[in-house]
Amino acid sequence: MVSPPVRRTYINASRGGRLDRPVRSRIPGFTRRVRGALPACRGQSILQGASITTPVTVLIAVGETEAMNRVVPLGYELAERYDDTVTAFHVVPRSEFEDHKETIESSKRFHDLSITQEKESAARFARRAVRDAVPEFENSRVDARGAVGEPSEEIVSLANEIDPRYLVLGGRRRSPVGKALFGSITQDVLLDVDCPVVTVMTD
Repeated sequence: MVSPPVRRTYINASRGGRLDRPVRSRIPGFTRRVRGALPACRGQSILQGASITTPVTVLIAVGETEAMNRVVPLGYELAERYDDTVTAFHVVPRSEFEDHKETIESSKRFHDLSITQEKESAARFARRAVRDAVPEFENSRVDARGAVGEPSEEIVSLANEIDPRYLVLGGRRRSPVGKALFGSITQDVLLDVDCPVVTVMTD
């Protein structure tokens, strides 16, 4: 039996520009372009009139750029709107981990750095990013996670594992004619995830 094709929904959050279907946001300057119909509410299945509700989250891919000041608040707002949790996720590229480990091991005060320690450090970074961007955030709403590896692969892997209502991540910029231009990580993620994706474009 052949499986039906997966329908992906992409939403671009931008500053200005002509939008097909503007959606109100409490964040100044944000609108969203909706391509195609929004999927049915995740986490709820209806079988013969009975509903089964499972926990739902909004996954925020947390990077180290200034765009996080826009990405994180938007992801948190989406979670509040649907009364979902937030999964804040930061990936340390393996090359950076190896460089950091080499520096640590060359120091007389430290002897080793494990991947587990680096993952924990990445998770703390993700939580700080939420705290800094959303000062009034609810700590109990946020699940911070970290990973070491190829960022796009790790983001796709977690998204396919937890099946978030939305995946929110930063794009790169918009061209003079308003076309969205994605960085390599964002492009790879968009091609491989099955969940709805919200991209926040920088100027």
